[in-house]
Amino acid sequence: MVKTVKYKRPRKINPVSVSLAVAAAIVAYLTYQYLPVQLRKSEARRVLDETSSTFAGSKKRYLASPDHIETLRREMHTELYRLGLTDPEMETWIEVDSEQVIQFGVAYAELIEWPYDLIAPKLETVQVEYELVLK
Repeated sequence: MVKTVKYKRPRKINPVSVSLAVAAAIVAYLTYQYLPVQLRKSEARRVLDETSSTFAGSKKRYLASPDHIETLRREMHTELYRLGLTDPEMETWIEVDSEQVIQFGVAYAELIEWPYDLIAPKLETVQVEYELVLK
């Protein structure tokens, strides 16, 4: 006669499910902390790209007068501030290396804080550059 084996049914809450839940919570929190930093960096690159397009559209005017370049740099700085880059020491620049190569850039700091001061706040410096090569 064959005897049926009765296995113990696994509990719904076991060490594996608890570990998966903790891992999911950690990933979610790290995404919450670092995703906004990466999104702002991406948006800063977009603003630099738009500014370079503006420069390329009227390159003779901008190359003729440094005042026009300074006005464009201030507009770029204002747009970056509107995006949420509120670092008071944020630096923006437009460097004309030659008539064909123009550098656009921004440098700012992001403060990453952890709840309950588990880890000391971290000041992350971000620098985004864009190079426009005209033909």
